[in-house]
Amino acid sequence: MSQEMELRNLEKELKEWIEKAEIAKKDLVVIVEARTSEGYYDYHLHSIFVRQFSIPHEDSGGVETKVITAGVFQEYSIYDVEELLQKLGFFKVYQA
Repeated sequence: MSQEMELRNLEKELKEWIEKAEIAKKDLVVIVEARTSEGYYDYHLHSIFVRQFSIPHEDSGGVETKVITAGVFQEYSIYDVEELLQKLGFFKVYQA
């Protein structure tokens, strides 16, 4: 399978995950972690962590924070995945 085809599959999988989770993309912060299972850093994606932060409620003063793991995608270039996530509408993509 070509890398382009693999990225299309990843895009489809991410879209489905977003729809299932019913998450507003503007409320997400995506952190791309480049660490491999051996603990070394390289240019391949080990996992995508998606964090959703709710807007603080002025009335109660409370804030609800949710941490969600979107999934583990190996063998994708970090840069390809960042570009893909931005194409899907994520506004904040950080490399950890």
